[in-house]
Amino acid sequence: MEICIHSATILHQLSQLLNQLSDEQYAKPLSCMAQNSIGKHVRHVIECYQCMLQGIENGLVDYDKRARNLQLETDKDFALEILHSISETILTVKERPIQLSVTYSDISSLVQTSVMREITYNIEHTVHHLAIIKMGINVAFPSVQIPENVGVASSTLRYQARL
Repeated sequence: MEICIHSATILHQLSQLLNQLSDEQYAKPLSCMAQNSIGKHVRHVIECYQCMLQGIENGLVDYDKRARNLQLETDKDFALEILHSISETILTVKERPIQLSVTYSDISSLVQTSVMREITYNIEHTVHHLAIIKMGINVAFPSVQIPENVGVASSTLRYQARL
């Protein structure tokens, strides 16, 4: 499905960006990112995808149950391996209804959703984190070359193309 291909493409963009960073740059807390590292943002993206994929298997997505695996924050090669695995898996999923568990103010609810809706959410979520990562790299590591469209929403790219 087209949305799955786009998801894998966004994850590939993230991987290409990480390949330009040293291990030290990947894990370094950056003042321009409130002492968060690029690795922390990558871990968050990966774990949201992992929650989604687990939820696709069992019919219930719960993003609050992220593993918070610190190795993903500090081990760039490990993160790249996981990103590759997620990209391959995304290309095999099939559309079907599933549920999403959400908790606000200690009140949990189940919401009807679908596989493609959750993939769409993760695409937009990843683009958002790519924008933050891009800002951090531009400030802290200006020699890293970042493609102009990284961290920019598809709707914004389409709008800019019409100008």
